[in-house]
Amino acid sequence: MRGALYPPTPDTNGKYPQATVIVTPLEMKPEGVYNPSFDVTPAELITAIVTEKGVTVKENGAFDLSAVL
Repeated sequence: MRGALYPPTPDTNGKYPQATVIVTPLEMKPEGVYNPSFDVTPAELITAIVTEKGVTVKENGAFDLSAVL
């Protein structure tokens, strides 16, 4: 993970120093981390897709996304 140091204090150029930090215990190997950021819902359970541009509903087993892309 990378981000501004806390508390955010600008350097002499007005920029905020960045740092790379770990968010897991030191003894944990990277390949041991599993942290998905999404929900895996079976496709057959999805009946609509909602976006900021509109909603599309499944018709004949498929979505027409042309109106919301």
